[in-house]
Amino acid sequence: MIPYIILNASTSLDGKTLRRDREVISSNRLNEQRVEELRGSVDAIMIGPKSEIINKDFHIHETMGKRTIVIIVDKNGDIASDSKILADEGRRILIVVSKNATRAKVEKLSYIHDKIEVIVLGKNDVDINELLLMLYERGIRRIVLEGDRETIRKMFENNFINEIYIAISPVIVGPGYDLLDKDIPKNVDLKLEGISEYGDHVVLHYKVK
Repeated sequence: MIPYIILNASTSLDGKTLRRDREVISSNRLNEQRVEELRGSVDAIMIGPKSEIINKDFHIHETMGKRTIVIIVDKNGDIASDSKILADEGRRILIVVSKNATRAKVEKLSYIHDKIEVIVLGKNDVDINELLLMLYERGIRRIVLEGDRETIRKMFENNFINEIYIAISPVIVGPGYDLLDKDIPKNVDLKLEGISEYGDHVVLHYKVK
């Protein structure tokens, strides 16, 4: 068994997740509240080392006594030790690397604070299947996936994504970065579950067939 994966992403009307200068597509407070509540409803949030939230203010609307775990999939251990997301000393953070990560990087990340655990899975890349099996064994049943683009693609390629929320921002970006870092070699069929408005943003909710 593996956890239930919910992809949460924001794009422009023309499908870009980042502008050409890597500036994040703008959101609004209503949509931010939706995201914070979604994060607080699951056991863990999974991101990659290039996710736009690594150095942004990171908020989770949690119920009393609940602390959502942050999982960072970073095959080379490249995340900067002073990243904002690592600064919360009260939150469990799992940094998952491959054997490509040097011992020095692993040790540096491990010593940031005692809530950080560095796990080595896979030779040249993180073994996503083994990771999800391990997380399920640790009691993690539901995960919100927020990127980065490479991590999202790998999840689609392995049929691990169960549900999708896409917030459409009212802007056309033109040159920028797509939701995935490159094409996946198959179709992914979706079933529309709902369409919601959050101020000037439209949120599309899908289940993966």
